[in-house]
Amino acid sequence: MLAGYREAAAKNYGNFDASTLFEPLISLKRLEFYGKLSSKLADIPNLNFNVTSECEEDLLIIGAAALDPNNTAPKLAQVLSQMMDATAKIPPGMLRGSHYLYGFKQECDVINYKLPNRNREFSTAYSRAFLSASGPCTGPEKAALGFDICMPSSCSSTDLENIVSIIPKINATFAPIADSVCSINTLADINKSMTTGSWIMVAFLSILSALVILSGITDYCILPSNSPLRKQFEIELFLSFSGYKSVCEILSATKFKKGQIGPINCLRVMSMFWVIFGHVCLSAMSYSDNILDFMSVLDYFLTQIIENALFSVDTFFFIGGVLLAFMWFKGYEKDRRKLMSPQGWIMFYVHRIIRLSAPYWVALLTYTYLFNPLLTQDMLFFTPITPKYNPCTKFMWKNMLYIFNFNISEICLGQAWYLATDMQMYVATPIILIPLALYPIIGWIVAITLLILSTAANVFTVYHYNFPPTGTLFGPDAISSDPVRQANYFKLVYYAPWIRCQIYIMGLLVGWCLQKYKDVRINKILNLILWGLGASLMLTALFGLYHYNQGNPLSLFWRAAYSSLSRPAWGLGLTWLTVSCYYGYGGPINQFMSWNIWVPLGRLSYCAYLVHYPLIDYVYGLEKNAIYYSSLWQIIMNYFIPTVTITFALALVLSVLVEVPAGKLETLLLRPRPREKHLKADGPSWEITNGKTNIEEIIIIEKNDDVKF
Repeated sequence: MLAGYREAAAKNYGNFDASTLFEPLISLKRLEFYGKLSSKLADIPNLNFNVTSECEEDLLIIGAAALDPNNTAPKLAQVLSQMMDATAKIPPGMLRGSHYLYGFKQECDVINYKLPNRNREFSTAYSRAFLSASGPCTGPEKAALGFDICMPSSCSSTDLENIVSIIPKINATFAPIADSVCSINTLADINKSMTTGSWIMVAFLSILSALVILSGITDYCILPSNSPLRKQFEIELFLSFSGYKSVCEILSATKFKKGQIGPINCLRVMSMFWVIFGHVCLSAMSYSDNILDFMSVLDYFLTQIIENALFSVDTFFFIGGVLLAFMWFKGYEKDRRKLMSPQGWIMFYVHRIIRLSAPYWVALLTYTYLFNPLLTQDMLFFTPITPKYNPCTKFMWKNMLYIFNFNISEICLGQAWYLATDMQMYVATPIILIPLALYPIIGWIVAITLLILSTAANVFTVYHYNFPPTGTLFGPDAISSDPVRQANYFKLVYYAPWIRCQIYIMGLLVGWCLQKYKDVRINKILNLILWGLGASLMLTALFGLYHYNQGNPLSLFWRAAYSSLSRPAWGLGLTWLTVSCYYGYGGPINQFMSWNIWVPLGRLSYCAYLVHYPLIDYVYGLEKNAIYYSSLWQIIMNYFIPTVTITFALALVLSVLVEVPAGKLETLLLRPRPREKHLKADGPSWEITNGKTNIEEIIIIEKNDDVKF
């Protein structure tokens, strides 16, 4: 890179008025040196040095200082020293998996120098050069090492890459180094400026926050609880935004009553913790500068819990199926005709879209227009390949319509693939619900047939594409070693609704059973046997790949068997846990899982899922230097606990601002409006009917039974 500085200084001397800029800085002797170097470079044929004028000027300045530091002004010499100090050096521990050589971003960010006789300052920006680990780089995907450099902020990544391209023409000695450079990124490449959409989101969130606060003040301080004004439709609309009431409703915890599924909220919360912990550890592995030390902990048997955190998502799918069927058949028993009518099915989908989409769309738009411009300004987000487009803006319509999970490059909010897959399975549920309602035996046959077809599709896909048994990053056939294979695995297996529907179908059948059979007596011995069998199946699914993850290969048959049967095995364990606790045979496990503390946290689990992954990136991004892994306790104390705490705090904010008001607005707007009715001749009388729409009876999200997961 220093050769580029020198080339800039020498090449431009003939056309640059040094007396206006460098007179206070350099001597005639140094100018003569530039003249000689310029003459030498003029003999090099086909020298194409294509950079912007400001970048060229800044390179000339530091090139001059680099060539003759003894005759450089002290301030400029200090600037050059700071740039060199902020640039990465080879650290110890390279053999422990360090793939990024970090500089000192804080120092690079504060460098500035007022150019004599110029209207602008010389400043620097943190950049990263991505290098091939062996031989010339044939493409950005070959980048294996990152080397951080402090360069003039006027130089774009294209400018810096052009500088590198001419280095071999200046000095052939540096040709191998130049050839190994795959790409150079600056913070300007990843930083997104505030756009019109950003300011619209700022205005929207500000207005919404003010509305929630004003409505809460009115609800708590101004309008008496027994005021007849509260029954007016317009006032009800306004009070539906009450932050005070929303917080009270979210944080309230009542004891579970008979007929409610006690363990559901605990399953939600534990699964959410598991999701966050898995993503925190995955990020630690990605960002740690001693990745081999982190991977060594995976040799322990219990750390399979981290590697197989994928089952936490299957738990969410199971919960979603259980609650959907449980609440739908509850409504079916009350009013079959309305439920099976065209209007009932329209509301079946409208309700789902409104309740899921309101918080999701706000989280998606906030991430797109506010998170990226304001928070992705750290070296953590440097990648070898700068995307040619932003999927959040280019494919926003697909992300909002839940059809983005078939192409990994179209996903904006990474964890939102779950919502797309879940929504697609939800759309198809009438295929099972209708026959279960009309002819239960046929319904069971349809459900089991679909379950078998899904299992067969899983087996075929693994065989046809030679996929690993799971989406883990470890093992002899790990998908992480091949980006194309990894993308195909996620598209055809991990995100595919026709594969993930196994445990969802099981949840639907469990929900039907719980609603169909109100009281079931279970023999104590049979109960213990089934508890043991369920636990064994779940433990087998969780720890069954221990030896595989240690590097012992599995045949294609066993890979296909695990891929297709591990989720149903996990689902069978969840099935008995749910059934046994629902009918009162869960013992201390049911008592623990039915604690009131799980209720408010369970209500926040959906919004927590929406906000947790960007927050993890932000927490890690606060580290301005290399991240070194030392122990799992370090990960838990420094990253997991803070992330969980802030995640649920932000989830409360999102729920109060969007989720709860959206549900109340839906109820108000879709319920029958009160009619004026004259009963007596001496004066009018108003009959207010606070009825509920049919769909509220079908899929209403009650305090303890939330159908979003």
